[in-house]
Amino acid sequence: MANHKSSIKRIRQTESRRLRNRYYAKTARNAVRNLRKMTDKAAAEAKLREVSAMLDRLASKKAISKNKAANLGLILDDSVANYIAGKITSNVRQLEGTVHKIKAFHDLDIPIDQPAVDRAIQDMIRSNEFTITPDNIIKEVCRYFRLEEDQIRGPSRSRDILNARQIAMYLIRRMTSLSLDETGKLFGGRDHSTTLNGVTKVENRMKTDNTYAETVKAIITNVNSTK
Repeated sequence: MANHKSSIKRIRQTESRRLRNRYYAKTARNAVRNLRKMTDKAAAEAKLREVSAMLDRLASKKAISKNKAANLGLILDDSVANYIAGKITSNVRQLEGTVHKIKAFHDLDIPIDQPAVDRAIQDMIRSNEFTITPDNIIKEVCRYFRLEEDQIRGPSRSRDILNARQIAMYLIRRMTSLSLDETGKLFGGRDHSTTLNGVTKVENRMKTDNTYAETVKAIITNVNSTK
């Protein structure tokens, strides 16, 4: 019984040290409640290991979500990251897909509250792990600007084509997991610095040109509607 009480004490310490948010604290409290009902030492220890592993997985998913958001230029609140970690039970792909959708909502000036997060998660679940691909984005950009794919993938530097190409680069970088180098390869093998320059130009112009920003947001909406 002493060892059993020790197990309870250990999980309480885990709760106070590592799990200071509401979701994790509730999980830990439930685990303590279950442990109190157990009289078998081996079963209690097994349950403790199970709960510890579960909490580790939650912490890992939270970190993945926050890191992915940071890579996309989005600061994800702990409460949102915790909520996502508790809701997504599948894999990293679903986590990242959910964060991409949240970033798209953010770019559309939609508040990132619980309903928005629920919508992003449900979109991932309903779409059966639908993932936006670079081809989806390029096709939608071309449709929007009435261009052919080989025009924005090719060497042309005409103003309209260059503008569409840079927006496509920006969206691929923000809505998929491709690196700058990988993104550049889709556009005639353009290098890292060229791709970064294109992405940066779109970001900066969106901050000062509302009409341009609305154009980019409309394309984002269209891409997210493509299944």
